[in-house]
Order: sequence, then structure tokens, then C-alpha cells
Amino acid sequence: MTSQIKRAVVSIVSNIAESTSRMSLKEQIRFIEISYGSALEVYCQLIIALDLQYINEIDFQEMNEKIKTITKQLNALKNSQTKRLNQ
Repeated sequence: MTSQIKRAVVSIVSNIAESTSRMSLKEQIRFIEISYGSALEVYCQLIIALDLQYINEIDFQEMNEKIKTITKQLNALKNSQTKRLNQ
């Protein structure tokens, strides 16, 4: 489970980085969407870890707040790129 979470976290930042190298806004948006999906994957893994009592509620809440912040930022970035695409 730890390895899965680590891979998903790396995927978040890697796909953001990859999106910046793309010339097409449509491609950039797609990589941002993949990053968002990876963030949700981390969230899901944390719920499982909490259910299995691998982490406590306090740690879960701290990480959950960070995931919420990241997903809000990814949504804002996607919305910004989508507006640019539709102009």
C-alpha cells in the first residue's frame, strides 16, 4: 500500500510537469486530469489505510486537507486552461 501511495503521489507531480511541456492546451488539460485522478487515488488509499488502522484519524485528516488543497489547485488550473482553449 505504501508503494502504491508513493507511485500515485509521484504521478501527480510528474503529470503536472509533463503538461507544461505540451504545446496543445487540450493535451495540457489531459495531463492535469490525470494528475487529478492520481490525487483521488491517494485519497482512496488513505481511506483504506485508515479503515485498516494503518494510520490514525489525525494523520488522515492532515493528509486529507493537503489532498483537498491539491485537487482545488488542479481544478483551478484545468478551468483556466479550459477557458483559454474555448476563447
